[in-house]
Amino acid sequence: KSSARDARFSVVVLSSGKNPAALQEVVRSYARRPSVALVLVVWNAVNVAPPQEFGVPVASNGANYSAPVVVVREKVNTLLNRLRHHDQIRTKAVFLTDDDIILCEKVLETAYLAHLAEPDRLISMTGRAVTKDGNRRLRYDRVAGFLGTHGVAVMMRTSYLQQVLDALPASVIHHIHNKRPTCEDLALIWQISKFSGKEMLLIDHHVFDTPDALCYMRVKDISYGMSHDKYSK
Repeated sequence: KSSARDARFSVVVLSSGKNPAALQEVVRSYARRPSVALVLVVWNAVNVAPPQEFGVPVASNGANYSAPVVVVREKVNTLLNRLRHHDQIRTKAVFLTDDDIILCEKVLETAYLAHLAEPDRLISMTGRAVTKDGNRRLRYDRVAGFLGTHGVAVMMRTSYLQQVLDALPASVIHHIHNKRPTCEDLALIWQISKFSGKEMLLIDHHVFDTPDALCYMRVKDISYGMSHDKYSK
């Protein structure tokens, strides 16, 4: 029987640098999971140094397992940087996420097993719907409509990182670099769907909530007061 622990995936955390304490908590959480082979932090704060350490214990086995943590300092602040470092990832699967959320182990294991079954399909764990507000501006919401991911939590084939960058039209890359819209996830979804001929698969993290713990935790910088939807780690 397949298990998420039979083979590992890597985690790519894109950080704006605004919440270093939250980032440290996110990194510690993922690095301590046996299903994770590497945590790669993409540090987008061009003029700010990243944290020197993340409080992750020395790698061992069992409950004290720790994946290596690698930090890449970017020279240009763009959301596309999350796709640029495939050469540092040795696993066939990668989980892309942000620096202020933590997902529970069960939804990640389920997403990874879904990836093993269909490695060419994009797997998302956070649903968003694109709707129009009163000013006719597009926004993300939790109602019926086109589902996107907002770049928050997707599992996919590692080779897609470079493939998506190579396939994006120069005009789209220029727009993302200069306008910095938070819609690069739409380009990711469309491009991978074009590669695979398959729609994105959404595994809703709410399914894994329990009366005592939520699967999705939002972490804020503790210097402003830690506030999040708690789930037991």
